[in-house]
Amino acid sequence: MSSQIIVIGGSGRIGKSFCSLIDSKNKFQIINIDPYCRTLDCNNKNLNIEAKLDSLESAELVLNNIFRKNNKLNIKGIINLSRSSISKEELLIENSEIINNVNTQIKGLNCLLHLMLDKKILHDCSIVHMGSLNARSVSHQPVFYHYLKGAIESASRAIAYKLAPLNVRSNVVIAGLVSDPSFKLTEKQINIQRSSIPLSSGPPTINDISNLIYFLISNKSKSI
Repeated sequence: MSSQIIVIGGSGRIGKSFCSLIDSKNKFQIINIDPYCRTLDCNNKNLNIEAKLDSLESAELVLNNIFRKNNKLNIKGIINLSRSSISKEELLIENSEIINNVNTQIKGLNCLLHLMLDKKILHDCSIVHMGSLNARSVSHQPVFYHYLKGAIESASRAIAYKLAPLNVRSNVVIAGLVSDPSFKLTEKQINIQRSSIPLSSGPPTINDISNLIYFLISNKSKSI
């Protein structure tokens, strides 16, 4: 039986890079959960589920779709790459916007884990969340964005503690500045990057982050 990697939000830059890396290994089935996943290529082995994971109902729908494709599951990794959609920079934002981001960034994954526990298919795997340096330092981002990323870190610690008896690990990738050719940076922004990261190689690339996530779901990180 092949193992599965669940990717939540795989249509973003990091998601596409990570899925491409997993495909090159030819060891896992990718299960991508994303409302925009129609833009992704999908072969017969992998599974794209066009859904927004933000509630218990959507988590049930997702699991039902997964079971239609697989009689048995052997989940080795769950990668939470859900992206924030905070449109304003004011101190206060609309309650609906707060709820939407909490649901997609935290609640959806929590509901999925709850159902997987009930079905006894959550064990011996690694959970990786995409965090942000904004959980630990201030920036131009809205105040709520800092709250949200801090909550993701706290939730990851709690998940790691609660699920450790099942040999389930939970980690957060805090990338900070990322080098991406699609970003058009000003000279000032480039200088900030250079002064913030002392490595002569500069900030990590999208592929560097993908390789780190792959390490965190592999047995090489079984004690992390």
